[in-house]
Amino acid sequence: MNIIICRFVVNFKINNALADVTKKFSAHQEMKKNIRKKHSRQHSEDSLEGVPKHPPKRACSGYIAFLKEIFPIVKEVNQRRTFKHINQIISHKWQALSTPEKTNYIKKGKENFRRRQERWRFYAESQDKRLNLN
Repeated sequence: MNIIICRFVVNFKINNALADVTKKFSAHQEMKKNIRKKHSRQHSEDSLEGVPKHPPKRACSGYIAFLKEIFPIVKEVNQRRTFKHINQIISHKWQALSTPEKTNYIKKGKENFRRRQERWRFYAESQDKRLNLN
């Protein structure tokens, strides 16, 4: 009986020691996060406000606009199908669309492309500002 109690006490002490180590580790991680936040706030307070760090995303075509609109509906109806089969269904629906319906999506794609060009010009100008500040 004493042996079992001793093992229990030893295991209990080991588990508590491990818990203390993980608490210290998590406190260290928390401190690192706070330091990163502080530095990122200081950097953003510089005169770089409104300057995007990353280039704009690629513009989506008319087909991708159609895909984004119809994918959740097709996924809901065909829950057990794979991603490949769902994409095949959507591509067949795209091919079956009439010309006036397709032109609506193609117009959306052209509008996305125009917006991306504007964003790209702004990004290029902002990168010049970023380089001049450094």
